[in-house]
Amino acid sequence: IRRPPRSTPSNSSAASDVYKRQDEIIGLKKLRIKKSNLMRFFDRIYVIEEEINSKYDGIIKFARDISANPNEIVYVDDQPRCIIEAKRANAIAVQIKFDNLLKLSWSHDANPDYVASDLKDALAFIKSKL
Repeated sequence: IRRPPRSTPSNSSAASDVYKRQDEIIGLKKLRIKKSNLMRFFDRIYVIEEEINSKYDGIIKFARDISANPNEIVYVDDQPRCIIEAKRANAIAVQIKFDNLLKLSWSHDANPDYVASDLKDALAFIKSKL
């Protein structure tokens, strides 16, 4: 639950602007990833819209960096627009489908290569491709 911003004499939306824009600080996402110790699980992490323009560009760069073809990369996401970008880059796209309110807003078909019910299901699909 988000509280409405407090009014200030000079700018009534100042608190709201800070709240909405806190993720727009370049480097903040990467810093949070480093502080959470997630970096130890990955060889590389690309932060979209900070280091790379789009998921499409990220997939292409990742493929180039590891000397692979994009069609050898499995991309997992829950948002149809991200699945569409992965498909455009020729990656294998796995979409996680939800059985909650999110399914209403993301009901259009992104044409993924596989639809997983959860991350365990996605992992089983990935292992079947090895």
